[in-house]
Amino acid sequence: MKNDIIEQVRQKALDLGVYRAEVVKVEDISLDAAFRAMCESNACGNYGRNYTCPPDAGDIHDLMKEIKNYSYALVCTALPQQKTLRNGGLYETRFCKITFGCLF
Repeated sequence: MKNDIIEQVRQKALDLGVYRAEVVKVEDISLDAAFRAMCESNACGNYGRNYTCPPDAGDIHDLMKEIKNYSYALVCTALPQQKTLRNGGLYETRFCKITFGCLF
């Protein structure tokens, strides 16, 4: 029964258009507070620009405690198209890889 629900959650994400979706056990996720330093260096360019990223996301130690209240994480990758203007006024379509997730 539980495996059926997990597969339904994964399939629903795929049906909604994500490129890839996987469900993992929270206990299998490696947590390391040092990861925040990568965020603070703005390695991805989203520091302070996205409410799910630092500094708005909250204290890393609080987040590491919070995740332990859940059993599973749905991790998704989306490939939305992004159009950019090139020289000569032509549009170039690129795919922008975004990875995100939720806990349940």
